[in-house]
Amino acid sequence: MTDDIDLVRARLRDAGASNADLDAATSLDMLYRLAGDMGNRPDGEQVNLREIAARAEVAVDVVQAFLRSAGLAADDPDAPVWYSSDVEWVRAANAARSAFGDEAISVILRRSGAAMSQLSTAASSVFRVNLVDVDTVDPMTIVERNLATRPLIDALLAVVSQLYRYHSRLSFRDDTVAAGSFGELRAMTVGFVDLASSTELGSRLSAEELARSINDFNREAFDAATRHGARLVKTIGDEVMLCALDPNAVCRAALALVAFSHEHPTFTTARGGIAHGDVLDQDGDCYGPIVNRAARFVESAPDGRVMVDAAVAGALGPEFTTTRQPTMEHRGLGLVEWSAVVRARG
Repeated sequence: MTDDIDLVRARLRDAGASNADLDAATSLDMLYRLAGDMGNRPDGEQVNLREIAARAEVAVDVVQAFLRSAGLAADDPDAPVWYSSDVEWVRAANAARSAFGDEAISVILRRSGAAMSQLSTAASSVFRVNLVDVDTVDPMTIVERNLATRPLIDALLAVVSQLYRYHSRLSFRDDTVAAGSFGELRAMTVGFVDLASSTELGSRLSAEELARSINDFNREAFDAATRHGARLVKTIGDEVMLCALDPNAVCRAALALVAFSHEHPTFTTARGGIAHGDVLDQDGDCYGPIVNRAARFVESAPDGRVMVDAAVAGALGPEFTTTRQPTMEHRGLGLVEWSAVVRARG
């Protein structure tokens, strides 16, 4: 073990680790983390926030506000934990702030930080699960793999940059009404699909089996939404939220996901709830009474069924058949008309 640690320390020193970095890593696991950190570090020299602010010609408290909005702690302006390459994006964010205001840039940074946190967590999990087995792989192999993450990250960022442009084109619409400074009000269809008996599912599966099954569900949700012209707004544990301007698109996606869950070797089934009306679309999420209605419908829907409100039922094309269900009282909504929807035969 001592020989392994010495070899790893020497390799990391050759790769650019400082004496302070190596002194702080007192075990093999900590050296592995150091190697991974070195593969993830931004470009440039390490500096503090005061230096970044001076180079970018932006006040220190403004730089701190940018970082906090992006989900990064920035309380000590004298800690040399940032990089000279931060100057460029801080300068750009400040230019956007001058054009659009403090709140607007805060919204952009907050959503960007949340998206990057999710993306980096997913990428790191894939790397750890599929590329590194610390019990069977030689320590130097693990170190080399960790150090080699930089080109993988560069490739991922190139993918993100290009995909952003396509999604940005899709996000510009003319059928909206401004709602405050950052939201848009539009007539939309919102749906939820929820795995039934998920508590029982979690109790009988191992963590690995549960993770694999939830990954199957989320992957099919993304595929079904894209295939049928809807958008997957977010995943919420064992539930997904869909939206589209066209009620037919959300119904197609929801029914496809319920059918997939019914045939999946692990899941019992799923259920859906869909509603249509004016929805506040803000920060990439959806809000308002219509969203609440769809959420209450999925709570009350029978397993294996997709339930829709009257607005959806009245807007669906001939590919669907709806059957009015007995009116029931939904939590927080009172008595609301609802129907079960299926694909029409033939």
